[in-house]
Amino acid sequence: MFYGDEVRKIDSKNRVMIPAKFRKNLNEKIFLVMGPDNTLRLMNLDVYDLMLRKIKNVDKRKKETRESLRFFMRSTVELQTDSSGRIRITENFSKQLNLKTKEINFIGMDNYIEITIPIDEKNKNELIDNFYNNAEDFNF
Repeated sequence: MFYGDEVRKIDSKNRVMIPAKFRKNLNEKIFLVMGPDNTLRLMNLDVYDLMLRKIKNVDKRKKETRESLRFFMRSTVELQTDSSGRIRITENFSKQLNLKTKEINFIGMDNYIEITIPIDEKNKNELIDNFYNNAEDFNF
């Protein structure tokens, strides 16, 4: 299970160290996939296989479904960390994140890790308020 968050700097070679608390729950094979809202999703082999099995069971007669499947497969990269626990953020993934700085935020999202730009501190209270205002959606 992944939870919490950490901000990390991207080095001059576009590498970033995965936080140790997240690395311990990743396998040797990890996958990076484009996610919604200008995010990336980092997941281990088990979670990626589960997603793939679900996708394979979808009715592929619909054009939108086939296009979504192509996008998912096209946007997936298998990664390995180096000896320091770093991964490389390619230009394509940097564009997805809409990076303007050399910092990214790793957020534990239960069974995967979301990568996004760091939260602007002035918006943090608004995000907290939105979460609790929508708490009924979470059945709290």
